[in-house]
Amino acid sequence: MIRSKWLMSSLMLSCLVTVTAVRSGFAASGGDLSEIKQLRTTQFLDSAKRQALKDWIAAQAKDLLSEDLSLSEKHRIRQVFNEALQGQPAPSVNFRENFIKATVEVFSEHLADGDPTGTLVMAMILYDFREQLAGLPGDQLRECLSQQGGMLTALSNPVPAVKYWVARTIRFLHPKIADLPGPRRAVVEALRKAGMEETNGLALREIYLALDFSKTMGKNIDFGPEIAAALVDIFDARGEDYATAKVDISDGDVAGLSAMSRMSGPMTSKDEAELRTRYLTALSRMLCRIADSYTVLLATPEGADLDRKEYARRMLVVCQAVEEEMTRLAKDAKVGGGKLPSLYQKMRGGIKEELDLERNQWCGWPPDTKGVLNDKSLGVPIGAGYPELKQQGSQPPADTTQPKQKTSEAKSSDS
Repeated sequence: MIRSKWLMSSLMLSCLVTVTAVRSGFAASGGDLSEIKQLRTTQFLDSAKRQALKDWIAAQAKDLLSEDLSLSEKHRIRQVFNEALQGQPAPSVNFRENFIKATVEVFSEHLADGDPTGTLVMAMILYDFREQLAGLPGDQLRECLSQQGGMLTALSNPVPAVKYWVARTIRFLHPKIADLPGPRRAVVEALRKAGMEETNGLALREIYLALDFSKTMGKNIDFGPEIAAALVDIFDARGEDYATAKVDISDGDVAGLSAMSRMSGPMTSKDEAELRTRYLTALSRMLCRIADSYTVLLATPEGADLDRKEYARRMLVVCQAVEEEMTRLAKDAKVGGGKLPSLYQKMRGGIKEELDLERNQWCGWPPDTKGVLNDKSLGVPIGAGYPELKQQGSQPPADTTQPKQKTSEAKSSDS
């Protein structure tokens, strides 16, 4: 997919505008390494030296937030900041470990203070030092992940950009996290809660990818069901948000659908039946919203205040991914015979009556028109795509069909 215009508008709050420039460079106190030069090669940092290192890192963050420095000065500061860990002579192992731990502590302090700009800056710094984080011994990484006010706490931060960068960092740590059952469960739970509440498609995409351990470790991991259950909880919430038009249709959801296809398996066992029904019910709600919104789009005049081409592209992309999952699970359950519906193809045809028919062949229509998903073995209720629809009704609720006008996400696409 096309790379989005990412954090400039839909992820960044207006108060964080200066950070987009800051991304060019990390801060050091005047770009000076002299204060910690001797610490770099020290084989063991005592408490006083660890505090001096932390103070130096805190000064870098403070300079990073300064509006008095030019971009070139910040670029120089970044070079010095990186040199602290990667320059020659090579720093001691103890210095590297304490440097990363101190960076996490400074991040946590900005988070605890409710400082959105500082928290975002430190989240970016942690991402840039992701390789060093991954190199920490297991007990130290556990501490960085689980400490009060640390990285996992940041996943409940109200700023989508903070969650975006923290989730990206976690994704890089997958192999290490997988070997730490306690922290892994805490990571999955924090991502699950964040995903259920997130409405920004770009941040949500990173949350899905952070849950998709199969991208870095393959499909055969022993905690796949744990991930699948977390993803279904997120899609439960997303299905409700789609049905009630709380969110715009987002191709960020494609990453979650792809993760489910790899992590959930066929879901044909008796123990998985309820989970599969919940998942398919959520997908039916998403599909119905897409069908109705596309119908509205077809009737929208060309001159309307809406990016028609982008909005149509996004609906087609999400529809295709949703139907791929519906098709996979229906075939695994041996439901629907050889040829299954394809709303995606009908959308490309652009005829409203055909869209309605194809939607109903998947999801049914009250009171008694059954679709593939309403088969007894799959268990999706007729009309589940419209939670407020009365049994005798024939029209979807009007407020669930209208696309939002000129949203920032409507102008961008997730990659």
